[in-house]
Amino acid sequence: DIRTACGMLRALEERGAPLDQVVPVANRWTRRQASPTLQDARDALGREVAIISNDFPAALRALNHGSPVARSSPRSPLCEDVRRLVGSLLPAPAAVAARGR
Repeated sequence: DIRTACGMLRALEERGAPLDQVVPVANRWTRRQASPTLQDARDALGREVAIISNDFPAALRALNHGSPVARSSPRSPLCEDVRRLVGSLLPAPAAVAARGR
């Protein structure tokens, strides 16, 4: 919940974690969710919040098969959201190549 996320951010900050590298994630979020809204979370946390869809069938299929969602349900909304999140966290390929020189 949002209160717990606020507490986690405070605890990370107190321990010297670089908060600019922390991305809160709204897990199992649906657009039909009335309250709290994604904007409520953004306002309370003071930062953007990533979204992971509530795609229970894809998550269950991965769990039952003992495989990553990307293998068991590669076209599922859950898999797409995880790909998007990972892509937003990784540096661009050109930046990685430049660092290696």
